[in-house]
Amino acid sequence: MRKCIAAVLLAICSLTNSQVANAQSVSQDILLNATVPSYCTIGGSATTSPLGPYTIPVSATGVVNTTQINVPAIPNVVCNRAANFSFQSVSSGVTSGGPAPMGATNVIEYAAVANFGGATASYNTSTDSGSVGTTPNAVTDNLVVAITPLLPTLPLAPGNYTDTLIVTLSPTP
Repeated sequence: MRKCIAAVLLAICSLTNSQVANAQSVSQDILLNATVPSYCTIGGSATTSPLGPYTIPVSATGVVNTTQINVPAIPNVVCNRAANFSFQSVSSGVTSGGPAPMGATNVIEYAAVANFGGATASYNTSTDSGSVGTTPNAVTDNLVVAITPLLPTLPLAPGNYTDTLIVTLSPTP
């Protein structure tokens, strides 16, 4: 009887050991994906606060100083693909608004130039035209803007003059 029990136990151990030795592994692939839109940001944000104001010097006799105004470099501008950038003037020049008196003007025209990612864009309020800059690929760089006031052909009317110059960066389609 002992021999019989020992034989059964030996058979069970052999069977168990052979199953462990023949154990099989299995794996499961897990697929991951993401969709990243094209974007441009300034300072890590898609919304910004206005810079300035930058003052165009005008003498006591109404003469505009045409010295270039260099806006400090705008850091951490990122476009994750090639991008277009251009200017828009809200008031088509620095203006006091309303009609100018006869024989005077209420607009100080200016030219603006921006450099970003090796590309350049320009804008001139006197012609309301400019060029679009296009970066060749994705860019992380400073946006550098310079504004040059232009001499008016008529005397400037008294008043407070303002304008908002907008630089727009857009990923290319």
